[in-house]
Amino acid sequence: MNTYKDIHGRSVQTDIAVFTAADQTSVTPAVSHGYEKYGAYCFRCHGKDAVGGVYAPDLRKSMANGMTYPQFLGTVLGGRSAKGMPSWAGVLGEKDIHAIYDYIKARQLDLIAGGSPPSG
Repeated sequence: MNTYKDIHGRSVQTDIAVFTAADQTSVTPAVSHGYEKYGAYCFRCHGKDAVGGVYAPDLRKSMANGMTYPQFLGTVLGGRSAKGMPSWAGVLGEKDIHAIYDYIKARQLDLIAGGSPPSG
């Protein structure tokens, strides 16, 4: 378990590593990679900074409501054709998908603000 301060100064615990050090000045390579992949594949429907969009829901809310990584992985790989979401199988690998999950989870927990996350 990792403990961080959110953007409001509150203590937050999470099972993912978001920052490389206790001073929270640099996100992990995974979170940075997730931000990049989210920007390339997800933002058009799910909105900039994972806040929801015209076509698809706010993924931060999905995670706040209990969406786990296995559920996220299954949704990304399988898609939701009835809701217009394509399958990203063969396009995004599991490393990419896990990084996107980490980025969205960090946003959901208010550990990183919108925009490019702080990196070293």
